[in-house]
Amino acid sequence: MSNIPAQTQIVNEIELRLKNITKENGYFSTLAKIKRAHLQPFQSTDLPCINYWPNYDNLVQQLSGAELREFTVSVEFYDKNNERPLSDKAAELASDVKIALWRSKNEPKTSDKPNQKLGNLVDSFAITSIEPVLGEGPSPFCGVVVTITIQYRTSDNNPFLIKQ
Repeated sequence: MSNIPAQTQIVNEIELRLKNITKENGYFSTLAKIKRAHLQPFQSTDLPCINYWPNYDNLVQQLSGAELREFTVSVEFYDKNNERPLSDKAAELASDVKIALWRSKNEPKTSDKPNQKLGNLVDSFAITSIEPVLGEGPSPFCGVVVTITIQYRTSDNNPFLIKQ
């Protein structure tokens, strides 16, 4: 049994997958920096960068000996734009996030077989929104905020135990 809450185990797996975003693995970008729930603005020297955090966590259904729960994770992904349309760059960044989440940490290439359940930690996950955004500062940059909705099961009396 893990001594890490189920939600944190899932978010840790998400970070491992996002770290695999590299051009060498077939993505549009090579990630320079990743932070969880980072409160300070990124600098232009940090780009391309990701900041991500879990949001609300709700009980969906009480099951026999288990709880079906749902939470969202927001992923901000920023990069330099080089005078391209914001929507085009945002689509590339969102694509990198989506493909990385569907690849295991051991098979991270865009051409590798998808792994749909975040290492068997979740029942399901889906990209539920994609929003292009502009970064501010002396060197403006662009990005995207991707919202992921995740459903998972825990023991009804133990928030550390993920059930399948």
